[in-house]
Amino acid sequence: ERLNSYKGITLKPADAISVVVNTKTTELTNLLNLPYSTQIIGANEVTARAQSHGTSGYTLDSEGNIDFPLVGKIHLAGLTREAAEACIKQTLEEKNIATNPVVTVEFLNLKYFVLGEVGHSGEFYINHDKQTIVEALSRAGDMNLYGRRDSVFVYRQENGQQKTYALSMLNGKSLLSSPAYYIEQGDVIYVQPNNYRKRQSSANASEI
Repeated sequence: ERLNSYKGITLKPADAISVVVNTKTTELTNLLNLPYSTQIIGANEVTARAQSHGTSGYTLDSEGNIDFPLVGKIHLAGLTREAAEACIKQTLEEKNIATNPVVTVEFLNLKYFVLGEVGHSGEFYINHDKQTIVEALSRAGDMNLYGRRDSVFVYRQENGQQKTYALSMLNGKSLLSSPAYYIEQGDVIYVQPNNYRKRQSSANASEI
């Protein structure tokens, strides 16, 4: 059920995206793809990569808008990547700026964090719309021998509140139906240590 109903990550204020528009004329295409420097702390590497590929980076403001060339503000918060593409395309057509433009939106700074008993913990960028917790753990080197597969926590900010989801990697049915099966920007995934790791840590501590 979760697999069929999930439409993908929706954009939120402070998210950074790249927007590339192709039109029938080179002049208009150039105007709609003016270089733009995103102002996000810690996103220098991503921004530089986007600019080196000739894409225009935009950061959603606190109201969920971007300021787009020749158009002005476009509200994108709450939209999936594909819906954002359709929204920008529709806006350009309604304002008679472009006819049948091809709009491509990609994520720039969307990331999640993996901590605990994994191969290598840290932060990772979301590179497609429907990234699962299985993929997220795999990118972190997978769970090691000391991780509890029956209790993986996902901490998520929803409407200004933190929610905690407990997932079992051993129960496929409950895993697939969990709201945290697909990860979202800002998620913190924590793999708990199993009893062996806890006993080992206690033993090491008693020796000090």
